[in-house]
Amino acid sequence: MRARIEKGAKKRGVSMNAEIADRLETSFTKEDMLDRFFGGPEMRRMAILWAAAFMQGAGPSHKNEFTDPTTTAYLGGAFALIQSLMMGMPTDRQAALVDALKSPTKSIGFWVPLTEGKK
Repeated sequence: MRARIEKGAKKRGVSMNAEIADRLETSFTKEDMLDRFFGGPEMRRMAILWAAAFMQGAGPSHKNEFTDPTTTAYLGGAFALIQSLMMGMPTDRQAALVDALKSPTKSIGFWVPLTEGKK
């Protein structure tokens, strides 16, 4: 790691201390930007966990399959994500979610279906 810092400092013509400080500041800036994007550190962590659950469920597939809802990889990822979201959820809410997924035009109170209001 020291060699990488030395190389970066030399390339930019700054001291190693300045290189370390700049890299630390950049890492915090990136983290702050992601927190603003996701609405805070808790939501950023949730998004990372959701992505991990999706990727685990999708399995070792070509990356283009992760964004194509017609593929088995996407279906596996979506299913794994739903399962992870249901962990710890009360049984009655799990049933309501499963019911809503079976009938995408039905509202379950806190959730408005995507098809509602469409003609």
